[in-house]
Amino acid sequence: MSIFKQRYDLEKRRRIAQDILTKFPNYVPVIVESTDKKTKQRSSRYLLDGETSVTRLIYEIRSQLNIDYHQSLFFFVHGTMLPTTLSMATIYDRYHESDGLLYINYGSESTFG
Repeated sequence: MSIFKQRYDLEKRRRIAQDILTKFPNYVPVIVESTDKKTKQRSSRYLLDGETSVTRLIYEIRSQLNIDYHQSLFFFVHGTMLPTTLSMATIYDRYHESDGLLYINYGSESTFG
């Protein structure tokens, strides 16, 4: 279960999403969580412009995590790998949950030896 979901009950998460979507209708509320328990930053909240691509999100998270060049990040929603060319608005429309938030999980893998 999501760390964020454990921390906040359904009603609180719905209020958070509704407040964000009311104030910022062109933005997408995203909860990004690592599948790796050793990662320092396991859960983060983002408010992304709907036109932001998945590629840009990957870049932002890579910069924050300061991971090695040989580590690749893979992003998933409901077990489906995210296409990097789609906008966050498209991802949100397809995959947001009943609380109004989009949950994205990521994991890293060593790709060059």
